[in-house]
Amino acid sequence: MRVIKESFCEVLITVKAQMKWYWVDWFILGLRTVNFMIVILNLWQMVDQSPYTTILFGALLAYSVPQIFYLPSFIKPYLFLMLEVLLSTTLVISLLQVNVDSIAYITIPIFVITYVAIRVRSYGLLTFLISVMILALVALGEIRSEALLGVILNNVVFIGFGVSFALFINQRETINAVVTTLERTNHELRNYTEEIERLTVLEERNRISKELHDVVGHSITATTIGMEAVATTMKKNPDLAANHLQNLITHSRGALNEFRGVVHQMNTDELNKSLDVLLHGIIERFHIQTSVRVDHQFNLNQSHYTHQQKIVFMRCLQEALTNAVRHGQATTISVELHDDNMVLELIIKDNGRGIHGSDEGFGLKTMRQRMNSINGTLEINPITRGGTQVICRLDTQGGG
Repeated sequence: MRVIKESFCEVLITVKAQMKWYWVDWFILGLRTVNFMIVILNLWQMVDQSPYTTILFGALLAYSVPQIFYLPSFIKPYLFLMLEVLLSTTLVISLLQVNVDSIAYITIPIFVITYVAIRVRSYGLLTFLISVMILALVALGEIRSEALLGVILNNVVFIGFGVSFALFINQRETINAVVTTLERTNHELRNYTEEIERLTVLEERNRISKELHDVVGHSITATTIGMEAVATTMKKNPDLAANHLQNLITHSRGALNEFRGVVHQMNTDELNKSLDVLLHGIIERFHIQTSVRVDHQFNLNQSHYTHQQKIVFMRCLQEALTNAVRHGQATTISVELHDDNMVLELIIKDNGRGIHGSDEGFGLKTMRQRMNSINGTLEINPITRGGTQVICRLDTQGGG
């Protein structure tokens, strides 16, 4: 018994879940039910007349059979319309045989038929069905000629009610659909905005970490090497050591300003300088701080590079110089910059210990990522006689 009860509850829950009627569907059902009840009450008054049973059976059919095709989760509008027209018209014609005032019972079916046809946008079918109903009532219903005009006007009024009601519901659903779409779009935009904010924060964090590694690491390495040189020459030549120390202090202050520029982005005025001037400044500061010899040869035919391209080549040069001294223990470095055949190349060579192994540290990965960001390439190769060669290459026709 308990199993049967639980099964019944599950079926009931399933049926309720499938009921997707709206209030307007219940309203239509209510109208048809009221019309049916009025017909039954009218038939009750002529219970002693011979066609009573036949008409009652016809009323039951006219109410129940079309309703089979207008149920929750099972709405077949075209079958409903045709059955409603056929059975309602037949019922009213039967009622007119015993009561000439029964023509009023056709108004609710006409309203319902008009509403359903407009809802499914079957305007041609609506015209055809209404015409068939009226012609059948006039031809078979024995309507008095003096009442014909009133019947037609009455039906036209209810057709107007049906059209207006259907258009109102259609408009309401359209507005609801638009509101739902806007809410969904707003939700998607809100999620998109949050994702953009998250990615922006992440991108800014990555930018600062890369800039700190390149700028601060480069400056600290150069300063450290310069301090070691000062310590070495302090006893041999104090005046030279003092002069070198003063240069280190000056450039350390410059490095501090550069560090501040990392946080607040690089000064736009600085980036307006040509690329060779920017790279020359890096090389000059590096030489003063480290006393490492850096030979350079620049040959640029094009001067209009974007700020992003300039920053990438500046950072790559800083990283290459820092690695050459810090890891390679290089004493001589050469830098070449040229843009022949629409290809910009920055080549850094050193006489250090060379690169060993295939693993790339954070600095080299950052260099590669920076070059990829402007559609450039990075090559790092050992030199046969010792040292490392770094090539940053950018196709200026399709890159950046």
